[in-house]
Amino acid sequence: MAEMILTDVAGPLAPAGPRHPPGGAGRALPRTDRIVFANQLRGLCVVAVMLVHYAVVAQVMRGAVAWVVAAPPLDTPPSPIVAWAYPPWLDLGKFGVSAFFLISGFVIPFSLRRSGMGSFLLARALRIYPTFWMALLLEGCAIAASGRYWHRPPAFGLHAYLVNGLLFATPLGSLTVDWVSWTLSIEVSFYLLAALLRPVLLSSRVWPLMALAAGALAINALQGHDVLHLPVPLVSALMYIGYIFIGTLFHYRYEGAISRGRLTAGVLGLGVLFFAAYALGPTAGDFRSLHTTSFGLAILVFALCYRSRRRFRPNRVLDGLAAISYPLYLIHAAFGFAIISFLVMAWHLRFPIAALLAAALAGAAATALHVGIERPSISLGHRLRRNRKIRKRN
Repeated sequence: MAEMILTDVAGPLAPAGPRHPPGGAGRALPRTDRIVFANQLRGLCVVAVMLVHYAVVAQVMRGAVAWVVAAPPLDTPPSPIVAWAYPPWLDLGKFGVSAFFLISGFVIPFSLRRSGMGSFLLARALRIYPTFWMALLLEGCAIAASGRYWHRPPAFGLHAYLVNGLLFATPLGSLTVDWVSWTLSIEVSFYLLAALLRPVLLSSRVWPLMALAAGALAINALQGHDVLHLPVPLVSALMYIGYIFIGTLFHYRYEGAISRGRLTAGVLGLGVLFFAAYALGPTAGDFRSLHTTSFGLAILVFALCYRSRRRFRPNRVLDGLAAISYPLYLIHAAFGFAIISFLVMAWHLRFPIAALLAAALAGAAATALHVGIERPSISLGHRLRRNRKIRKRN
């Protein structure tokens, strides 16, 4: 995701029961109102991120990709797919990551309501780390095999994998081995903050979110003007958390806790604070119309999907993509780059064919991770949470 992630990692989205808004804000929603839209949207987001990485990054950033996967740079002319996959007004990778963040902000309060702080963090850890570690191991094996074939030393050693495996790479300003887990580090920061501020987030009040986003703006502005000297990735993570809160506002509206007018005002306010933090912070050099369009479009698409949520129906393709979206997001980049490099440079396949084969293999690996690691980890988290509740009652 260029999370790129991230996806929300809250697992399958459950049907919502009837809700009766306090003070008459909004209206009660029927039991049949399901959050299918958020689940299917994350399936589309991972496709958007993969499209940019395979169609654009693999061809345009040849030197960087070759260095990461220990392979020679591609020597074929860029495919025409670059032009339409990366138009001058939109970065689909940023769009996908932005929508992932909004989905996380929307669904995480459901998990907070079901669990206490300890149970919530344990469930998050089991949901994130086992699948992430196995994906990182598979990518490391692919990179090692690539380096062995091409007689090139891998760019990353054991220390880099350990730092990445703990999701410390982004806070420490280190490079990510898998190209995408910087977004997962931001997600983890959001989960920690959500656990600490659980009563605040579950109060369904808008002003605390605005205050936190304003604080992130102040820190980014001070850092951008060399007043503060904090790690830049940490400062940027605070900026993104303010953006994630936009999804939380939609959760408040979904629960009937705020009116449509307060939702609109809150989204505009958080959006302004986020873009201001982006423009004034240490990453201001990346603040271009291309990025602002991508983040803004993600908000618009999420809002339209939310408004049309009752029109969404089960769909085998989208639901299947959503089910494997987390492992597919994790493994597709470096794993796929190594495969594409081998197929194009060693087997002399045309780039589009190589990219399609890499996508198919990444999908197969992600499915295996989902079935073998992700689902059992989620089930373990659910069992531990139930056992904890039983012990508390007794």
